Amino acid sequence: MKSVLRLILPFLLLLGAVPAFAQPDTVVVQPRLDLQASQEEGRAWAEIRKPYFRNTRNDSLFVVNNGDEAFRYDYYSQAEDLGVFGPMLFRGNVGDVVGPLFLEGYAILYKIAGYDSLYRIRASQLFIKPDGKSRRDSLQAVKKANQYLAQVQQGGNFEALLQKHVEERKDESSGDLGWLWYGHMIAPFEQALANAKKGDVVVVKSPLGAHLVKVTEDKVLDRGRVKVVPLMKKL
Repeated sequence: MKSVLRLILPFLLLLGAVPAFAQPDTVVVQPRLDLQASQEEGRAWAEIRKPYFRNTRNDSLFVVNNGDEAFRYDYYSQAEDLGVFGPMLFRGNVGDVVGPLFLEGYAILYKIAGYDSLYRIRASQLFIKPDGKSRRDSLQAVKKANQYLAQVQQGGNFEALLQKHVEERKDESSGDLGWLWYGHMIAPFEQALANAKKGDVVVVKSPLGAHLVKVTEDKVLDRGRVKVVPLMKKL
């Protein structure tokens, strides 16, 4: 039956008389050119407006006259995962315009309006997960972390303990935590690291378990949050 349909399908198409059951086995979807065309249109729109947006002294009026959304401020933090967009925002200067970024059907230019400074600190952790969910299990995890801490305070090597723990427990949660931003850490970490300095080792108890944390880079003040004006075109 399928072979017969394949033979007569071209004639039925010419007649405009393809019955509902006589669809081909595989539907060939043509590539969508509208998305590419829309982004090209968005890039052209952005490139024309970019220098004027950078130089205008009245951002709100410019957004009203050149965009499809109302004037507003957006805020982004370095603690967020912004992908390639992050360096564009945080390595720029006030007044710079970055983009376009294509997001949810919009082409968007961002004008940097200002930065807020936040402290960040770098640390590594040896994470001890409780064996169960009881309070006793949690206390046992903290007890183990304090035993490790005592070893370090008596001259033991934190990195060696960490490597041994990871190998024995197959624990992917332990290791370098990267830069931690104050104001974005969970409360137990924020409190434990409030006055910490490079080389300090502390025990932190969290809802997840016990953490033996070593500060690997001192606290520094950096651009923690950026304030931007978005100029948005609906595609």
